[in-house]
Amino acid sequence: MLTKTDTAASIVVCSTCRLNDEAREDETGKRGGALFAEAVREAAARRGNSDIHIEETACFFACSRYCTVHIRDEGKISYVLGDFRATEADAEALLDYFEHYLASKDGVVPYGKWPEGVKGHFITRQPPAGRVIGK
Repeated sequence: MLTKTDTAASIVVCSTCRLNDEAREDETGKRGGALFAEAVREAAARRGNSDIHIEETACFFACSRYCTVHIRDEGKISYVLGDFRATEADAEALLDYFEHYLASKDGVVPYGKWPEGVKGHFITRQPPAGRVIGK
């Protein structure tokens, strides 16, 4: 069931997320999550940033918060974010945040650096294995 990936630093997109409240898929049969993964890849390609590893996975069980992503890096706090749409603006906002995340020491990005497009999208944060989040 689990597949090994090449890197810990990644944006993992739930490829099975709904398109919207009314539909799971678009007119071509693609799910909203798969479309969002495409939008994030296209935005990363426009930036010429091949360092951003974008993966797809099956359901995160956050179905009411589609489209959902998990951002992670080894030894850092990871985050699950949702309520995205498969748009260029949402993909760009996520990439802007992820670049700050990668540059951070422990995965904590100061609120002042958060792009508007990710504010209100956070669902959870998880400490890395063997650690807890201090006060």
